[in-house]
Amino acid sequence: MVQEGLGITIATKRDILSLPEQVVSRELQPNTFREINIAVLDTKATSKATDAFIQTARALFTDENA
Repeated sequence: MVQEGLGITIATKRDILSLPEQVVSRELQPNTFREINIAVLDTKATSKATDAFIQTARALFTDENA
């Protein structure tokens, strides 16, 4: 939708490195952040898809300064 001029997206700096040439990126001002919380009953009983999502979220959104 962004590429066709029909929408916008908010992406990480890592994601904007691979944008198509005709898509323009601009930094948000003021700086923003979002806290992501995931609730499961038992992490040992989650599906493979849920586990993959959790691992991906941790890899992408872990605080780099921690």
